[in-house]
Parts: sequence; C-alpha cells; structure tokens
Amino acid sequence: MPMPFRVFRAFVRSLGPAFLLAVAFLGSAGSLLGQVTTGLGATKGCPPSVPPDSAFQCTFTVHNVGNGAVTNLVVTNQVPFPGGPITPQNCNQGGIPVTSLGAFGTPTDTCTGTIDETAPACGPAPFDFNDQLVASATQGGFPVAATTANSTQILACTPTPTNTPTPTPTNTPTPTQVPTLSFPMMALLGLLLGGAGLFLARRQ
Repeated sequence: MPMPFRVFRAFVRSLGPAFLLAVAFLGSAGSLLGQVTTGLGATKGCPPSVPPDSAFQCTFTVHNVGNGAVTNLVVTNQVPFPGGPITPQNCNQGGIPVTSLGAFGTPTDTCTGTIDETAPACGPAPFDFNDQLVASATQGGFPVAATTANSTQILACTPTPTNTPTPTPTNTPTPTQVPTLSFPMMALLGLLLGGAGLFLARRQ
C-alpha cells in the first residue's frame, strides 16, 4: 500500500472518536436549549401601619418565570394568617381577570390585583397583622406555585382622656364675736337693775 494512502487512512481513523464526541456534545447542547423551565413568582405590598378597625388595600403581582405558558392560574389570599378565611382573588391584565400567563419575557407574563382588608380591633400595644397570598397554576404539564406573605402593624388603642374635677371654693363663715362683760361691770349692772326695780316699786 502506498505510503500517502496509509497516512490518509490513519488520519480518518483518528478523526472518528473526535467526530462522535462532537456529535454527542451538539446533541446534548440542543437538548439543554430545548428544555422547558417552569415557575411562578409573586409579590404583595400593604401599608406598613394602619389604625385599628380601618379598611385598607393591598396590591399583588404574579409573574411567569418559566419559558412556557401558564394555565389554570388560581390566586387566593388568607387574612389573618394563619387561621383566617381563604378567599379567591382576581389577577388582571388591563383590568380583565385572566387564568393564563404568557412565557417569561412576553407582554402577557404578568398579572396584578388589589385586595381589600380590614384591620382588627386595637390592643394595649401595637401588633402585626399577617396575611398570605398563594398563586398556583399548571405549566408544561406540571403544577407550579408561588407564595408571599405580608405584615401590617395595627396601632395601639388611644387612651381616653379623663377629666379631673376642679374643686369648688367654699366660703367659710367668719364667727361673730359676742361682747362679754367683766365681773365689775356685771356687779354694776346688777346694782343698776336693782335700783331701777326699787324705784319702780316705790312709785307704785
């Protein structure tokens, strides 16, 4: 066999394993690029503090973080958390409730909503009023969900002012001084009265 031909055949044989590795790598890279990522994200915001027994609003956002569409979207809110009632919430796009979201990066990958809540009665000190939002859906045939919690401080009761009565001044009567007679004056008065009586008896 001529020498140039044998060199060429050895070169082709050496390329075989490298070619197979390259094909395998390209195939695996293509499969990675074709994978579906799934997931939901959720955020919620409420006032930091509110007066007791007052109505207030919270806002929330649900967004698709996967590269596939989201369907069967359900959003619920529980207040107070834990232990409070769980209520369904509308998630809107352009003011219209939706139950599906587009893939991440598309104009329809996010929806928003508003929740009306009522603060409980006050206590002797401020306390936290907690709630929790849950968003669940289906994406690529798999269930996906996101949870977010929020805390609002309820202000303490305002103490009721007490009126301290002002004492009414009272007039203290000044005692009347009665003049008193000394013993000599009393003796003189007795003599005068006795003389007057004797005078009147003689005239009769």
